Amino acid sequence: MREKLFANNWSRACLLFFVMVLPLSFIGCGGNNSTPLYDVNGNWYIYQTATSVDNAPEEGPGLVGFDMPQGGGNFSLIMPTSGNYFVNYASPTGGSEDKSGNINFAWNDTSGHTYNFSGILSGEGTAMSGTWTGPDGKSGFWNAMYQNPSSSFTGTWNAVYTGSDILDLPAQFTFTTSDNNVISSNNPSITGTVDSAGGISNISFYLTSTNGYVYVFTGALNSDGSISGTWKNSNRESGTWRAARSS
Repeated sequence: MREKLFANNWSRACLLFFVMVLPLSFIGCGGNNSTPLYDVNGNWYIYQTATSVDNAPEEGPGLVGFDMPQGGGNFSLIMPTSGNYFVNYASPTGGSEDKSGNINFAWNDTSGHTYNFSGILSGEGTAMSGTWTGPDGKSGFWNAMYQNPSSSFTGTWNAVYTGSDILDLPAQFTFTTSDNNVISSNNPSITGTVDSAGGISNISFYLTSTNGYVYVFTGALNSDGSISGTWKNSNRESGTWRAARSS
């Protein structure tokens, strides 16, 4: 009888323990979901490319400010009042980042259409990339680079490429710089940005080739002084590229 009573009391104690502790464990797990993996505060250059040349108004780079409170996963977007920015976008709606580095945000264009962006950050203040969707089935991909001073990419470069849709890509281009972050080339027409996040000199730029496709290039400066990376274009093709300074 005493053993049975002890067993009943033990069962009640265990049940009470689970009733009290189990909800707290779920609360703890839920609270961590709102904690961001990386701090995204600062200015980012976003390169948005549509996957169809018919969507040309959505193509181009833009400087966007991210404002995220310390420790919170939600942020607001700040559109600059001057400089290099998306002229077709009028009303940023903000977004969020989770503890895995997944990021989502949206904004509206001047016609009231909403564009949704989703992607992932590769590191603290380095780069992010993903896909976007818009009205009428429009879609594409995007890359973003954190605005941060970098090594100089000024000079003439000889480039080689792998992948499809490379016949119209330039064999040579010359980069000039207008400040610590922005690079450009007149022949062919290239606009891009550079940074030195994580101790690595990174570069991202876009160009429109003679076949009418928009290409987005991302890469990094190697120890031998060359640049290498990957590219994507609005014809849904992708590949790699490498460039060496012209002697």
